[in-house]
Amino acid sequence: MGQNTLLLAFASALYSSTVVDRIAVIVGKHVIKSSDIYRDLRVIEFLNREQPNFGSDAKHKSAERLIDQAIIGDEIANGGYTRLAGADAAAMLKHIRSQETTCLKSPTNCQARRN
Repeated sequence: MGQNTLLLAFASALYSSTVVDRIAVIVGKHVIKSSDIYRDLRVIEFLNREQPNFGSDAKHKSAERLIDQAIIGDEIANGGYTRLAGADAAAMLKHIRSQETTCLKSPTNCQARRN
């Protein structure tokens, strides 16, 4: 009787289980899921105003970007980097916003500066 109950419980657990997301890559203590890769592809292609490309090469490039981001995040967290003081952070943010405003007004100058 006990074995039948256990078998029934196991079978019902298998029947009701679903795959929510798949693990694509593990980087240190970080997990990169398939949904993370697809989200990265959608965001990058939206920002570049391109049609979505979910091909194998695009997924590999996206996974590499996410791996790099995880490694850089770990290095920042463990590297002993100090945070900017409030005034310094505000000054840096103001400088970045002025550059973006300039790029919006004249994109050709920004394109040459980025390359």
